Amino acid sequence: MTVARTKTQDSVTTPPDAPESDSRRGQDASSTGGRPPFDELDLALIDALQTSPRAPWSQVGTALGIGATTAARRWHRLTELGLSWVTAYPTPSDDHCVAYVEVRCSPGAIEPLIDRLVTDPRVFSLEQVAGDFDLFLSVVTRGPAALAHFLSHDLGAHDGALSVNTRVSLRGYREGSSWRVRALDRDQRAQLGPRPAWTHPDASSSPDLVLLRALGGDGRRSYAELAAATGIAEPTARRRLQRMIRQGEILFRCDFAQQLAGWRLLATYRMNVPADRLDDAARELSALPDVRLCAAVTGNCNLLVSVWSRSAEETARLEGHFGERIPGLSITARTVTLRTVKRMGQLLDPDGTAAEHIPLEM
Repeated sequence: MTVARTKTQDSVTTPPDAPESDSRRGQDASSTGGRPPFDELDLALIDALQTSPRAPWSQVGTALGIGATTAARRWHRLTELGLSWVTAYPTPSDDHCVAYVEVRCSPGAIEPLIDRLVTDPRVFSLEQVAGDFDLFLSVVTRGPAALAHFLSHDLGAHDGALSVNTRVSLRGYREGSSWRVRALDRDQRAQLGPRPAWTHPDASSSPDLVLLRALGGDGRRSYAELAAATGIAEPTARRRLQRMIRQGEILFRCDFAQQLAGWRLLATYRMNVPADRLDDAARELSALPDVRLCAAVTGNCNLLVSVWSRSAEETARLEGHFGERIPGLSITARTVTLRTVKRMGQLLDPDGTAAEHIPLEM
């Protein structure tokens, strides 16, 4: 699959005569296929935006010990190369049905099926994996009936899909917006202020879909840019977005091409824990720094857990840690991701860099 790259819009214009303190300018980047590698300041910048995705550059710069212009220029460079990005999406509500779909394909059907599914706005993430199946989809629909239609009419109708196994999420304990690079110390993180936890939105409220769509591909768009993109007056855009944040209707996520930064292995586990310990076990697993996703699900396991690791050895050690921390835990199946094609609406190139954003249908 080939996707045309689109540049992520940056919310700050960096003056051409900004003082140059980027140590990587002109650096040989052959080790990353012509792209500059991440350095420690890049990772700290990403961590800062994971902590506070819409923080002003002055606040980010203060936390990192650099100037606001340097922080903005660093981020502009990362986004221009597709190395990092901030996206926004609605917090799942009771109206949504979130499911994890495992698809076994005939050998020649994997790429055609990827091409068919990757632009579907209901498929918010798509991975090609090694395990008992070939494709792992994260899907969100408006209710179970819409999920059934997707499975039977849009996915099941494809001749190359030999089998489909679906696990409906019953409760989410952790997802990617709460994962951190962990490049900042406690004092630096404190300077960025507290970030709202992943919460269930107020049932009486509803997200502003116009603003959500404008923020989907670039969660750092300024209020002026949001106003220009949506036709909403700037003060109104500011008020509406701040309401969505306050009421837990929107999530921001700062992602990056993690393979190029050293997180080379993504593993997903299907686990069983004693039913009376499910909630405690899920919370304990969610507190582990390597865990990106933890959800209670239906099917032959009751927990789905995804982790990012730097090596297979590190993953093996983590598996042992699971059993030590959670008595009675058993791993029923595991997969390793060979290629992430789409992550939370962001289409990715084979090296994990951002190519194009597909708005989610939520």
